[in-house]
Amino acid sequence: MRGFDLQRETENGRPALSGRGRRAPVAAAFLVGGLALAAASSPANAITKTEKTFKGWTVTCVEDDESQRKRCSMQQSLIRSQDRQLVFSWTIRRNQEGELVQAVAVPTGVSIKEGVRLFLGDSDPQTLGYDICGPRVCFAQVPFTEELISAARGSSKASASYVRGNKQLMQVDLDLDGFTAAYDYFIEQLSS
Repeated sequence: MRGFDLQRETENGRPALSGRGRRAPVAAAFLVGGLALAAASSPANAITKTEKTFKGWTVTCVEDDESQRKRCSMQQSLIRSQDRQLVFSWTIRRNQEGELVQAVAVPTGVSIKEGVRLFLGDSDPQTLGYDICGPRVCFAQVPFTEELISAARGSSKASASYVRGNKQLMQVDLDLDGFTAAYDYFIEQLSS
């Protein structure tokens, strides 16, 4: 992102080393909280959480040991170093209907009508309209189609942009290094 010092973050909140990116605390709370909430219908249930990192991507799976229900996601997040605020998060997961979706999260104070534009390689950008804005982040979610999967697998570059409420264009570079291995592992975990 231009004008800001960004870092990818490790699980323990320290800056990642050697380019190994991890998820941001805000987005992680959204993801893990939602997964755990679904599994918490019975207080006696034990929940198992596993994570595996593939360069800039982290695959997280949460499984309810009693019902053997497993939910997984793969995610990449960018954090602003100055104040440790989320700048952008990109998550791929299955929705309630079992379809693959991609969800992006950006800070509040954005121009809602502009949405988020996601650029994968040389393909046309995809515009995602916001679904909801909360007190800290705004979310947009759309299907993660075979066309997008192929574009992400075949690209070495990706970026996203959104417009702040003050009309400032925010552009972030995303890391596709490790995407293919993370995606293959993610699909394998969903199938097991």
